[in-house]
Amino acid sequence: MLGHHFARPGNRFWPTLHAAGFTPRLYLPEEESSLLDLGFGITNVVDRATANAAELSAVELKEGAVKLVEKVKAYQP
Repeated sequence: MLGHHFARPGNRFWPTLHAAGFTPRLYLPEEESSLLDLGFGITNVVDRATANAAELSAVELKEGAVKLVEKVKAYQP
C-alpha cells in the first residue's frame, strides 16, 4: 500500500477527509485517484515522504510553496 499518499498505518488523513465530509465514504490510499472524480486531488508541497511534517526543513517548505503557487497559477483550481 505504500507508494500512495498518507498510506502508513495509523495515518489520520483518510479518516479525517471522510469525517469532514469531503468523501462519501472512507477511501483507501490506493484510491487516491478517485478524489479527482470528486473534484479535488492531492498535491505535494515537498517531493519526499516523511513520517511527520516536523522532519521538513524551512528551506524545503519555502521551495515547495513556490512550486505550489506555480501549480495553482497553471491549473487554476
